[in-house]
Amino acid sequence: SQDEHKRSVDQLQKLTDSFIANTDQIGQDKEVELVEV
Repeated sequence: SQDEHKRSVDQLQKLTDSFIANTDQIGQDKEVELVEV
């Protein structure tokens, strides 16, 4: 149904946002490591 589809899309969006946030954090951590070397 439409509601289930919307819920699935919302969940996928949350996962995507979370993944992007994690990736950004890892990138920042790596930058700090490179600067410290």
